[in-house]
Amino acid sequence: MAKFFFCILISISSMAYSWDELGHRTVANIAFNHLTPAALSAVQNLLQGENFIDTATWADEVKRLPGWTQTATYHYVSVGDGANYFQTLSSLPALEQDKGDVIMAIMKGILTLRDPRSDLKSKNWALKFLIHFVGDLHQPMHTGLREDHGGNSLPVLWFTQRLNLHALWDGAIVQTAYGKQLQRLTLKEQDRWFATFLMNKYPQASRLVIDLDIYSWLATTMAVRPIAYKGYDGNNIAYLKQVLPYLEAQIIRGGLDLACLLNTIFANPNQLSPKEIQLINGLDAALKRSFLPIIQLTPVMSPIRPFHF
Repeated sequence: MAKFFFCILISISSMAYSWDELGHRTVANIAFNHLTPAALSAVQNLLQGENFIDTATWADEVKRLPGWTQTATYHYVSVGDGANYFQTLSSLPALEQDKGDVIMAIMKGILTLRDPRSDLKSKNWALKFLIHFVGDLHQPMHTGLREDHGGNSLPVLWFTQRLNLHALWDGAIVQTAYGKQLQRLTLKEQDRWFATFLMNKYPQASRLVIDLDIYSWLATTMAVRPIAYKGYDGNNIAYLKQVLPYLEAQIIRGGLDLACLLNTIFANPNQLSPKEIQLINGLDAALKRSFLPIIQLTPVMSPIRPFHF
């Protein structure tokens, strides 16, 4: 036990990358290695020389830049315990609805990729957003409670570090568990190692029946949420052992679901699947209007104000 605790302290001291880096890149790595030839060719054409895995954090990098600040709220969704997503969306004031969420953003990205009228640049942005947002949807704190801002306002003393529950799931858990292995690798080597490690650790994962059902992805992530919230009682080692398999499963699912999404789109770009149609209808019914104008996956520039002498 003493040796285990010492290794944990070493891992904590070497924390460098969060879900924003290692987690998202690992999701992208798993997805990339499960793309069909048609999907692989399509994404490479849209990325125009950009590296698929490197783009996994692009959405986080741009959300504070001029023109992209509207996308900050597209990284998460808040649904109360026992509540229904569509009912929750329907109950929000119009101003809250207009902020958008990760479900709406993913669906808008899909439609952009499917739209023959969308130009190459718009599809490039939509693809990069999807690579990131699918990862976000699988992080339980990105479906966290509105009242605690997805765990951001819940303090946690993680061994020697004062964090919050959101940051814990963003990266501290992984870095604590595998920091010793990761600290010897470059960032690109890290996601390659972690993706390979996870797929070898859970060989049955490749046999999962994956379906392009974004609503079920949300339900699966929300099923993990109570474990993340209620499991933490200050016993860090017990919590680590309890939640690590769930976190790893979510990263794997994120990668396989992202691959499923892209494989489905590029297998038949001009035809929506029944689950996509169902989600679009559900969104429009909850909002009592089309969700499409709400989500802006292209830069939105502030209007130029006239100068008065």
